[in-house]
Amino acid sequence: MERNNVRISFFNRLITACISALIIVVMACCAPVAILVFGRGHGVGIIDSYRTFHIWGTSVSVVAGVVGFALGADRTIILFSHFWGTGHSNSVRFTLFLWGALIGVGLISYWLLAPSGN
Repeated sequence: MERNNVRISFFNRLITACISALIIVVMACCAPVAILVFGRGHGVGIIDSYRTFHIWGTSVSVVAGVVGFALGADRTIILFSHFWGTGHSNSVRFTLFLWGALIGVGLISYWLLAPSGN
């Protein structure tokens, strides 16, 4: 596949997929610390969802790998910059859409995986 007369190799896509999956796993592992620090004790209930980390963590990392492979390095970097706030976005709506989708997936996952006794 060519973009702007630059050929994106299979190896480039494969490396991007692996790095994307690894970054998502690191972010998911750091999230409980951020929730506890910035939530000031109010996020303790959310930490319960980490009992099923092996299910949703694997799913999210696989999705990140597939997206990284499909988009290639350049577009994956732009996508991550929307989440981290490090890029100069011309489309605030797109950034808000991505954050809304991420929060929505998190809420749906928590609802589906939450213990039914609570």
